[in-house]
Amino acid sequence: MAKRRKVWVLILTVLAVYVGLSALLGSPLGFGRIMERTAAKEYCSIVYPQAPLGKTVYNPIASGYQTAVYLDGSDGDRNSIGVDLAERTIYDPSREASFLEESGVGECIEKLERKYGNCYIACRVVWPCSDPSAPVLSLRLDYTDSESTPLPDEAQIKELLSPIVLDCILQVEEHYPLDKATIKYYHPDFDPNEHGRTWRTLEISLAPDVPRTETLLDPAGFTVN
Repeated sequence: MAKRRKVWVLILTVLAVYVGLSALLGSPLGFGRIMERTAAKEYCSIVYPQAPLGKTVYNPIASGYQTAVYLDGSDGDRNSIGVDLAERTIYDPSREASFLEESGVGECIEKLERKYGNCYIACRVVWPCSDPSAPVLSLRLDYTDSESTPLPDEAQIKELLSPIVLDCILQVEEHYPLDKATIKYYHPDFDPNEHGRTWRTLEISLAPDVPRTETLLDPAGFTVN
């Protein structure tokens, strides 16, 4: 009886660990590769119906699986399709590059980076798994502040960032609507957290009903990463 109880305790412990890791990863542990390949295959059947698929492998830099698709046959250019199962979106670097060029967003970003020399500015494009014809655009802005003395508080950081962020949003949206923005702020006097991270990050929704004003950053809270 005691031996049977130990077996059940072991089974329940393993099950609890499995469920916990699956929740952390956003998909059932061990099935992530299969699910991401299936999503990539469905996407490619619509966007690249004639292109052969290669292997699906884990990319530690992207923290996810990527499926190779050869755009000009098996010996052609290799494009790597990424899938975000949590957000149900597809990342397609080949289509992203074409979209940024054709929409004018890419040229706009280059001008903004020249204007704000202490910022890294970029746009990322993904496509919903449910609608591969509808690009979703997001903005990324990293601001390195080596001039503010003393170290600014959160309200002062937002006051500093707001006009720059708003200018970038308005200029990009002259070409295509944005869905969200990720704003990162760094100051050399920041103390690292237990993971050695020092960037303060704001995640901003840019849904159509969100006013594009300098109060845009006010409701957002900082995270450290």
